[in-house]
Amino acid sequence: MIYMNLQRLRILITLAAFVAVCFPPTEAHGDNDMIWARLKSEDSKERDNAAALLLQERAASVKELEAIVRGYMRDGQRKGTVKTAIDLLGEFRSAYSVPLLVDTLTFGVFYKETKKPQPPEDFFPSVGALIKIGMPSIEPVLEKAKKADDEQVSRNAALVLKGVLGSTLGRKKLELDLAKESDQVKKQKLSRLLELIPQ
Repeated sequence: MIYMNLQRLRILITLAAFVAVCFPPTEAHGDNDMIWARLKSEDSKERDNAAALLLQERAASVKELEAIVRGYMRDGQRKGTVKTAIDLLGEFRSAYSVPLLVDTLTFGVFYKETKKPQPPEDFFPSVGALIKIGMPSIEPVLEKAKKADDEQVSRNAALVLKGVLGSTLGRKKLELDLAKESDQVKKQKLSRLLELIPQ
């Protein structure tokens, strides 16, 4: 419990630093205080404009984070940077980023300074991010698991399914998909996912 709270605090501090560095108050991004003041306006057009600006900033943040993931993914020295960017995509609940996160489902980052074992959703940051994003993650993750020959993909897909739906609903979802699936190879992979989610 303490580990998870420290983990969340680390993510929030990193997010604040990232936003401060990447989005300093400039004319291009507008004065944040002014945007928030406009959001409180009694004039609906002012509120709509302020809301649009905030959504633009969020969209720009998501694009920058995805660029960081793609740009540093193969750099073994920058795994921590990639992990932070993936964690933030999860914190932003960026359904737009699900394809990228599914592609990086088995990307792992070990922290030597961590005294306790890392939970899988921390070691595999895309697992944690997809769980936070929730329902939009389910079908893309299942599609990846049905096509992959990698046991780690199956294990991580099961973690996402269980993390979003819980064990009971996760198993029920897999049972329904198994009943509908005609391809024997895909059925086998869905059965493996079912084995990985405890009753």
